[in-house]
Amino acid sequence: MGPCAAAFGSVNLRSMHLALLLLALLGTGPAGREAVQADSQTVVLELHPQRDRYRGATEIFVTLSEPTRRIALESRGLEPSRIELVDREGRVDLIWGERPKGTLLLEARRELTAGPLCIRVAFDGAYPDSAPGLVRTGRGPRARLRSAFALGGASAAFPCMTGVGAQAWSLTIEVPATHALRTNLWRQRTGYAPGVRTSVFRSRSPLPADSLRIEVRPRPRGRGPSQRLRQ
Repeated sequence: MGPCAAAFGSVNLRSMHLALLLLALLGTGPAGREAVQADSQTVVLELHPQRDRYRGATEIFVTLSEPTRRIALESRGLEPSRIELVDREGRVDLIWGERPKGTLLLEARRELTAGPLCIRVAFDGAYPDSAPGLVRTGRGPRARLRSAFALGGASAAFPCMTGVGAQAWSLTIEVPATHALRTNLWRQRTGYAPGVRTSVFRSRSPLPADSLRIEVRPRPRGRGPSQRLRQ
């Protein structure tokens, strides 16, 4: 079981067409950016450059200044497989649908209370050959990845909120044992399993999503599992 499956559990697919229809009928907009305060986000990624697709899971922690039934995330070209909302009263049933310009709209079946809110998303993504997102160059065992997150590009790698300010970050990334991993966050620990290594990184200060940097490339001999990229 990879880190994404461990972080999120089993997948529960919902009907995208029904969600889109209901969201269109409801007609009101999501909570405004001024009503959402970013607190922190945890991202788990299984990055194997020799494959065409990757899996991920994320937890987004925000504070709502007022009740709402709708939350909008940025998610460009990603395929959500499961989404959960948890507010101060517990887990909330929801439907979701994709809107134009990379917006993932979540509709709660009851009003979300003001205060802390956790948004959990499991998703799949494909590696693009050019920005934005996690851009892949090469193929096979020599393939490599680099992040191209400028101007909202982080939302092409994982669901996030790009208009709510800086926040604390935790990244857990699995890569093949044959590859080195670098980010601009501080590495906390690295675990090893047959053929893979998984590293956990944390930010020391709040950062906007678009400032994150990730690089996965074939590992030179004699080098450690990961190094830190400059901001």
